[in-house]
Amino acid sequence: MLCITGVAHTIPPATVAFLMRSRLETPLTSPTPAPSTATCQFCSRIRLGDKGGPARRVRALTTPAPDWLGYALGLAGPIGARDRMTASYDVDLTHLPLDAYATYPHRGIMSAIEVVGPHGLPHRARAARIVAAVASAAMVVSPAPALASSTRAPRPPRALTVDGRLAPIGVDDVAPDFAWQLAPGPRGSVQSAYRVVVSRRSSTAPARGDLVWDSGRVASRQQAFVPYRGPALLSDARYWWTVRIWDAGGRASPFATPVRFDTGLRDPDWRAAWIRRASAGVAYMSASQQAELWINGTRVAQGPSFAYPDDGYYLATDVTLALRSGVANAIGALYHWSGTGKGRPASEPGVIVQVSVEYGDGTRQLVTTDGSWRVQRAPWLPAPPRNQDSGDFVEALDGRAWPLGWDQPGFDDAAWQVPTVVGRHPAPPFTHLTAQRGRIVETPVRPVAFTRTASGAFVADFGRVIAAVTAITFHRGVAGRAISLRAGYLLDEQGDVSTSRGTQGTDMSTRYVERAGEQTFRTFSYLGFRYLQVDAPGEVLAAGDVVAYARHSDVPDEHAASFSSSDPTLDAVWELARHSALFASQEQFIDTPTREKGPFLRDAFNESETAMRAFGEQNLTRQVLLEFARSQSRYWPDGRLNAVYPAGQGKRDIPDYTEIYPEWVWQYYENTGDRGLLDQLYPVLVNIADYVARYVDPTTGLVTDLAGGGDEDYKFGIVDWPPAMRYGYDVSTAGDGASALATLNQVSGGRMDLGIGRGDSARRVLGKGPTTMATLEEASDGGRKR
Repeated sequence: MLCITGVAHTIPPATVAFLMRSRLETPLTSPTPAPSTATCQFCSRIRLGDKGGPARRVRALTTPAPDWLGYALGLAGPIGARDRMTASYDVDLTHLPLDAYATYPHRGIMSAIEVVGPHGLPHRARAARIVAAVASAAMVVSPAPALASSTRAPRPPRALTVDGRLAPIGVDDVAPDFAWQLAPGPRGSVQSAYRVVVSRRSSTAPARGDLVWDSGRVASRQQAFVPYRGPALLSDARYWWTVRIWDAGGRASPFATPVRFDTGLRDPDWRAAWIRRASAGVAYMSASQQAELWINGTRVAQGPSFAYPDDGYYLATDVTLALRSGVANAIGALYHWSGTGKGRPASEPGVIVQVSVEYGDGTRQLVTTDGSWRVQRAPWLPAPPRNQDSGDFVEALDGRAWPLGWDQPGFDDAAWQVPTVVGRHPAPPFTHLTAQRGRIVETPVRPVAFTRTASGAFVADFGRVIAAVTAITFHRGVAGRAISLRAGYLLDEQGDVSTSRGTQGTDMSTRYVERAGEQTFRTFSYLGFRYLQVDAPGEVLAAGDVVAYARHSDVPDEHAASFSSSDPTLDAVWELARHSALFASQEQFIDTPTREKGPFLRDAFNESETAMRAFGEQNLTRQVLLEFARSQSRYWPDGRLNAVYPAGQGKRDIPDYTEIYPEWVWQYYENTGDRGLLDQLYPVLVNIADYVARYVDPTTGLVTDLAGGGDEDYKFGIVDWPPAMRYGYDVSTAGDGASALATLNQVSGGRMDLGIGRGDSARRVLGKGPTTMATLEEASDGGRKR
């Protein structure tokens, strides 16, 4: 069900205005910092000289050099210590195994290769896996740079972020994490110390009254996840921060250009009340389930991620440019509630908005949801569910009943209803909100082909499958004319969009009833599709009348990693994996954007690993790791995790999913260096190790009957496939031993001890069976000794 709710307010002239999860006022005075073009300090560059020529060296512009570099070159182990800093290394290529070139027989020995990876602490790999390392990086021909040396002071740091975001709004951590990148410098440049300064004004030398925290000079090479350690930050407030570094010679850089961050709201800080119709919605902004926030005719936010009502998210959005100074402003929301489904837990409809406006004289105005708002059911018509999995319904909208101008000042809402006010937040069942770090972004996609079929229908081909909402403009609408739309993956023999092939058992149709005149119909919910068919529109449509708004979670760089080779098939496989991971990144990581839209743990693990390496993604992975950790406390006192979370199905596990979670946590740490989250999740990992250890056979040391999985399809949880889809393979005996023991080893065998030094608590788990640490080490490394 969709609902529109809104309120109009007159806002006097302002010089600075900002809004969280909703909108704020007047143009901001601080410019948004331009994206840095510097090479990421977490990137690795490798140049391989001609095997027969003199340049047989490798330069790795990362400190330390990535672990896999040492192994890939046939060395005894990693190069350098595990520090997050920039440095240079020369490595003799004498030991480079010939099979590293085996994938390029058409070119013989390559004259030069440059490999660029997007992340920090890279994954391990051996010589035989150098191609795998390249697959998550970029390959281009590049000459070796000239040697450089300098006694000059280092340049200011760049790419300053807070909690992994540039100039974020809605920071609700009590101790947010700072990060920066070193500016390009002479070969061998390293950071030896840093100084972070936080203030209330944009200045590299803030006055005493503006200074909030000065870390002083800290001897450390750490450049990411540097925690704030000053006095408590105010809620709903703007701060600025900067940083300077010292190099190995003790030379100090200038301070970086200050970057802002705005704090969000914690549960006691809300002044707004949750309101309802039979459904309703908007927030600072939070909604159950989702909403679009509109100001003066402009959509300024959408979301948040699906969540349980007692553990929700809110979005914080700068709406300065959407607000008008000195005149009436209209603030409203288009709210959506569809009930439970995979990824959509049981809840109740509700919405909350808090708009904060700051004026030049320091005064502040709050616009909040309360009993003065008005609500009205939007003109979506009754329709069947798309399938039995996602919780989505076929969209059917009556354009004749659309309240034109509802999102503009002056609209007459006297006939709309008074909302039911649940109460000021926190109000049961909405008892806890956390700032959502990421958000959905949209990109308009035009058809690459636009054809008309023999039946008179128009078919738009967007070139490839995308997850998107659609918008269609009709220029000569006739009141009451019904238009049918059909999305799909494939065409039938007549050139129409197929309703039987490639649909994943999903009704991918949409219905729209026109009003008179020109109009644009836009769907609210997204689908995965390549083709869109418009049946009998009653007018000739052009390609420009049909737009797909491709949507996914925001990532730092969609092309942070790339791959190219002489084999078009390999190039296509890389692009398919990159593209799939991008559009699987939605409110959570999902298994498919068409049928289930379900945040399955094992699917999310695979998608997250790709996203971290291919896009430099961090925040969605962090969010989803925390969600699955919370599933343990919500549903599984024995240490298991839910297979899908959040979920309308409630309690459900697949043991194979639980087992992979420790590896996922470790891969997140390896890619980001976030020790704080590793520490936070460690008790969850110990519970998982306890769960698995209880089912270690004392005679074989293997796990064969791991409890869980519910019905026969997933009983004992060996693999993620029902018996009918196992194609005769016997997976009912000892096949789970290696993965289960690897789970134990992840927590207790020393890898996570390196991160947080608490291995003894988990190592005690091993006392429950005769399995030795050596066996666990072999199992976790595929039988190979490091």
